[in-house]
Amino acid sequence: MILSIEEVEKALDLIPKVLKIVFQFAIAVGTIIVILYAGRVGYYPSGLTFGDTLLFIAVAISFGFSYTLVVFILFCTSDVLLSFITSCLQIFNTNHKIDVNTSLKVGILIFGIIGIALIIYSFFSNRETFFGLLVSVPLMSCFLYIYNTFRIEKLDTDEIKRDKSKMQIIFALLIYIIPLVVGKFQGSAIDQAMRLIGVRNDNATVQFDNDYQLFIEEITKTKDKKMYSVKILFQGLGSSNVLEYENIRLVVPSTSYRMAYENKH
Repeated sequence: MILSIEEVEKALDLIPKVLKIVFQFAIAVGTIIVILYAGRVGYYPSGLTFGDTLLFIAVAISFGFSYTLVVFILFCTSDVLLSFITSCLQIFNTNHKIDVNTSLKVGILIFGIIGIALIIYSFFSNRETFFGLLVSVPLMSCFLYIYNTFRIEKLDTDEIKRDKSKMQIIFALLIYIIPLVVGKFQGSAIDQAMRLIGVRNDNATVQFDNDYQLFIEEITKTKDKKMYSVKILFQGLGSSNVLEYENIRLVVPSTSYRMAYENKH
C-alpha cells in the first residue's frame, strides 16, 4: 500500500496533537499512581518545597510515560494475538467472517514481537510479572475485539455515533488499566517504576544519626547496631522518608539517616 503525499501530511500533522494528549494524560495518570503508591506505603509526603513539587511532577510524568509505553507494547501484542486468532477462524470457517479493524502492520508486528519477548524474559526473571503479563494480553485482546465491534459507520445516525463513541472510550480506558489491576503485576509495575525514578530502593544499608539511634533501637528491639539493611519505600519528596526494617515501617526525617551503601542483589 502506497501512501499519497496528502495522507503523509495528515499523519505528520496529527503527531503533535497526539503527543500533547499523551503528555497531559501521562501527567494525570502518573499523579494518580504516585498518590496510590503513597497510600500503599501508608505515607503522604508533607513539607513539600517548590523543588519537591517539581520533582513530584517529574515523577508523575516519568511513571505515566513508562506505564503508557508498557501498555502500548502489550496492546500491540494483543493486536497481533487477535489478528492471528481472527485469521485462524477465517481459514477454518470461511462462513465466519469477523470484521475487526486490526491488521498485522509492520510497526504493530514489531512491537508485538517485543511484547512477546518481554513476556518470555519475565518468565525467567520474575514469575509474578510473567503471570500478570500472561493474563493481561488475552484480556486486552478480548476488550480490543469488543472495542472494534463499536466501530462507527457512515450510515449510523448521530445518536448511534454518540453511543458508540462512549462505548469506545469505556473499552479504551479498560484496555489501558488492565496491566495495572491484573494480579500481582500491579505491585510489580508500580514498584519497578518507583525504583527506576529513585523513589524506592529495596536493597539499602543505612546508618541513623546518634540522636535518632535510641529511638530506632527501641522500635526495632535492637542494641548497638550500627548498620541496618532496609527497604526505602518512599524518598525524595517531602521532609520525611519511609523505611522498612524486618516488616517494621518507619517514617524517618530525611536528615536523620544516611545511606551507607546499596546492596547490589
